[in-house]
Amino acid sequence: MLLFEEDVDIANAQLATLLKSQQNSFKCHMIMANELSPKENSVVPDERIAIRPCTTDDAEKIIALQNSTFNTSRTMDDWRWNNEENPYYNNLTSVGTYDGEIVCSYSIIGVKLNFLGSPILAGQPTNTIVHKDFRKLGYFQKSVDTSVSLCLEKGVNVKFGFPNEEALPINLGKLQYKNIAVVKNYRFRFRISKRHPALVRQLYSSTIDLKLWFKSQLLQSWIPQDTTISITSTTPSGYDQFWENVRKQEIIAVWKDSEYFRWRYDKNPRFKPIYFSCLENGNITAMAVTIVHDGAGTICELMVKDNNLALAKFLLNRIAVYYKKSGHEAIKFYGHDRGFFETVFSEFTRIPNQDLFLVAKLVDGTDALKKLIYQNISWSITSGDFMF
Repeated sequence: MLLFEEDVDIANAQLATLLKSQQNSFKCHMIMANELSPKENSVVPDERIAIRPCTTDDAEKIIALQNSTFNTSRTMDDWRWNNEENPYYNNLTSVGTYDGEIVCSYSIIGVKLNFLGSPILAGQPTNTIVHKDFRKLGYFQKSVDTSVSLCLEKGVNVKFGFPNEEALPINLGKLQYKNIAVVKNYRFRFRISKRHPALVRQLYSSTIDLKLWFKSQLLQSWIPQDTTISITSTTPSGYDQFWENVRKQEIIAVWKDSEYFRWRYDKNPRFKPIYFSCLENGNITAMAVTIVHDGAGTICELMVKDNNLALAKFLLNRIAVYYKKSGHEAIKFYGHDRGFFETVFSEFTRIPNQDLFLVAKLVDGTDALKKLIYQNISWSITSGDFMF
């Protein structure tokens, strides 16, 4: 019955994705009360087209274009966090205008990558927006070219992103990215649908409680006896030393020092993080960062000293207990690495239709980076690397 429940959910998710795609194909979004007239016979006079780096004055218009195009609710707080508060460099955003009005935007945010334990500068495309009346007119490619030039000026070594299946072809085609890996979606459900009788739902929930308790008792016998759990709402004290202990475990991953966590999570205007830390003699030995997203506890980060499997599963168990007691439906995680995540989340259900793809493109770099950048096993990716 439980397997059937998961199958139904996966089928429903696939149907919802199809319906959403069909609805989007018929949507018409306008950003101006007065209708623009971009073309006659698909020709736009060159003197009326301009592609340039964005300025602070463009922010509100870019947000309006994004919200009207994608039916989102972005605000200036989101813009300031992504741009002005970014610790690496201001957003490398280009805009396309027609008669002075912004009709497209292409954004890249600054991040650092952890390459063999040392930081390198990278860019991560976030939002590609083209007004519906200005598509297939060359705006997109010109905006990309402008942003790439800005990346070169800033000394960016690598560009990487996370398209879904629909957006993958354009990333591999026009944008010339390489497909590196599938970023897998995992989910562990605490409850089943209300379609089932109340007694069945209660039995399922009680079974999960029993499973989590038994697992906790078993895992405690596999980890140091003095291990404790700390829960905080901001980057925990002692994290810098923990980062020094784990940063050389990866080949390529996002650089996650305390500066990164304070920006990515502590200052995030939309989500409030919860940090779960395993402590041994007061020192962090494992840490996870979670948020609530779409009604589920979402594990954004999972970092474990020496990739200790028992410690990782112990921490994951405590996170599951926390979110089940908080009344949430599930916990979930997106990730890709050399195999550690696959083992840690082995008891979770895979949701393939919600997978994303990791793509990357080398801008400049050393011979070692050129050799490793396109190898699947080089990368370690988690939910927090792209959710925001």
